[in-house]
Amino acid sequence: MNGHYSNGGLYIVLSPVGGGHYHHALYIHVSHPYGMLYHLNPATPTSLSTLSDLLTENIPTSRTIIAALLVDPDVRDQSLARAHSILVNTPVPSVSTPTSTPADTTSASSAWVLLAITRLGSEVFRVDQPITPLMEEAALLAVFAAANGSREMRMSRALQTRIKAVEWGEVKRCEGILRCLMGQIEAGDVCGTYELMDL
Repeated sequence: MNGHYSNGGLYIVLSPVGGGHYHHALYIHVSHPYGMLYHLNPATPTSLSTLSDLLTENIPTSRTIIAALLVDPDVRDQSLARAHSILVNTPVPSVSTPTSTPADTTSASSAWVLLAITRLGSEVFRVDQPITPLMEEAALLAVFAAANGSREMRMSRALQTRIKAVEWGEVKRCEGILRCLMGQIEAGDVCGTYELMDL
């Protein structure tokens, strides 16, 4: 991966299953090197699809993940417990035939991830971006990785936008404090200036 999983990060992760198709899963990096991986086990002729929730170690080296898209950077403590509860209780898509082909595996796993992220976003998390473009972004990242023989890790565009908005808000706040300080200096209010500077 061209990056490191961040503690508390919620990722959409994709692994190749053949024919240009990818198995979708969700991964929460709890604390290096441990994390929780949530993914569907494909149906077989004798069993339905099931959800697997695994505590994993060193996921970049222990799995075939080629793409990881960060969608929420702060899933920890109480929100981690809540996320786990939501994910393990997200229904597994019902399929009329066993998901034996790569296309079927992709369809079932992406449907589950889509539903899981939708539920996370509606319940407690700041996954406030449209989910379908998020899924498309993750799939494109996997296609890019496969085409280049690489493993790719990125922050979602929506998350980048949200972080920039927060940073811009901080800049505007600092500008407001600076204007206040300058106004006090011009007015000769030295004591007020020092009080503000101590904050």
